Amino acid sequence: MEEHRFDRDEDFTTEKHRQYREEGWIGGPYTEVVYLLSCLTRINYQRTPQKVWYPAAQEFISAELPGAGWVIHSTYFAQFAVPLLRDLYRQSKLGKRFPIRAEHREERATRFALTNPALSVNEMAKALATTMKQLERNSTFNLARREFERVRDQNSNA
Repeated sequence: MEEHRFDRDEDFTTEKHRQYREEGWIGGPYTEVVYLLSCLTRINYQRTPQKVWYPAAQEFISAELPGAGWVIHSTYFAQFAVPLLRDLYRQSKLGKRFPIRAEHREERATRFALTNPALSVNEMAKALATTMKQLERNSTFNLARREFERVRDQNSNA
């Protein structure tokens, strides 16, 4: 099996990389986190065990997105890391040359909740130019809000 390479720009023109960019979500959040982390750091984490890439992903998110640092303590870390890493990839030079699909409205709301967890739902709705009702229909957005509360309460009791 041919190894993915992440150290040269031309590596991203291969069919395997295109498949991961377009269909990586099929493998679930762990597959996507590993691929996006590898793209963003240019280090191949695909053949490394979880005990190597998981803390690397946590460290990367904490460093790049301080507002979302709480996510590293979440039991849903991988699920929450995906929209955060996708956004960082889209903003990167590599992401501009080799784009992934556009962010959906629901994903944008979830990412906003992950990076601005202290805001109220009303404040988030205003910032996102939507309604509270629309946000409350978004199950991943609601999960992020509940999980932030749980992590915050857990850390304050520790």
